[in-house]
Amino acid sequence: MAVTLSAEELAAIRDATRAWTWGVTVFVAAMPSARQRWAQSLVGCAMDYAIVGNAHELAALLAGGDVRAVVIDADACPSGGLPELTVARARGPLDLPRVVIASAPTRRHVVSCVAAGATDYVAKPVEVEALFDRLARA
Repeated sequence: MAVTLSAEELAAIRDATRAWTWGVTVFVAAMPSARQRWAQSLVGCAMDYAIVGNAHELAALLAGGDVRAVVIDADACPSGGLPELTVARARGPLDLPRVVIASAPTRRHVVSCVAAGATDYVAKPVEVEALFDRLARA
């Protein structure tokens, strides 16, 4: 027998468990269309998040000290997200998960991202729930 929860029950569980998580997961995407796609895909997720458009906005959030992870959409950032990685590495805590997501990873880009401070690299397409599970284990 399968168990099914209503949309209201799922929303109540998400709201109740949201307080258990610490910090905000920051998504970085310079292109407005990419920020809009992330916003749509994150609706109803059980994690607190913010979506920013550049390294300066990321630095401001990191200065607040309440960031639990940084996810950089390399396809939607100039220079493949390398400046954003540099900011996250320089301004965030040492153990801050810094994940780069790209649709067509090349060996050169992966090496550059790891050298710039990426702790993980994920090829698109990626499902939001799988990404959150990965971040929870980081």
